[in-house]
Amino acid sequence: KNIPLHRARELIENKSLKALAVTATNYYTSNAVTFVQADSSTEMWKRKRRVGELTDITVEHLMASSAIPFFFPSVEIDGRHFGDGCLRNTSPISPAVQMGADKIIAIGVRQETEVSEQKHGPRAVPSIAHISGVLLDAVLLDSIELDMVRLKRINEILDSVKKDEIVSEQTKYRPLRAVWISPTEDIGAIASSYYRRLPKIVRYMLKGLGPDAQTTDIVSFLLFDPTFCSRLIELGYHDGIKAREDVLRLYDSH
Repeated sequence: KNIPLHRARELIENKSLKALAVTATNYYTSNAVTFVQADSSTEMWKRKRRVGELTDITVEHLMASSAIPFFFPSVEIDGRHFGDGCLRNTSPISPAVQMGADKIIAIGVRQETEVSEQKHGPRAVPSIAHISGVLLDAVLLDSIELDMVRLKRINEILDSVKKDEIVSEQTKYRPLRAVWISPTEDIGAIASSYYRRLPKIVRYMLKGLGPDAQTTDIVSFLLFDPTFCSRLIELGYHDGIKAREDVLRLYDSH
């Protein structure tokens, strides 16, 4: 009720908004379909397992984009059945690039931690809950982080080419400046504080997967409690303020 989707067309027509895009996965074709509401002259794209489709964005598109498999049913749109857009979306920033963006603000939902693969002593066999959490993270969260790493590397290559003055005017690549904002707190840990707000049937099912401490990642995907959501909004605002200077530099860059 807080997203005035009915105004999207008006904002696009008066040039206040260039486009609105939402990605969902077609369960029958396995394609990542990006539904785009934009000016009719906006060119759509077809790539390997990724297509753009011009339409008017509705609540159904949003529900389809966030329908986590196994937990939520598919959403039917124009006779097709869709689920979470992350499933086949190996390049999440691609739609923005396809529509001409040269500056990107990407917001992650996983706290950044130091990469470590130190050997530890013997540990218990991971529970189904632990494995499920890793699987959900890999399917739903890793793509955007890997895409940002690729973008950084491409920018570094293009910057070095430009310095050597051998860049071709015909190249289809161009530098894309980006700011990456990720939460400074572990959302799974925050979710564990609101575990009791889950419906009893969901808590019962989760208990069968393993210890409570190992279900926090799953809980964070399933918790739609207003208090929990308000806590995340507060965290997002705090982290956005911390990134303020980076965002301002992005807008001032040419």
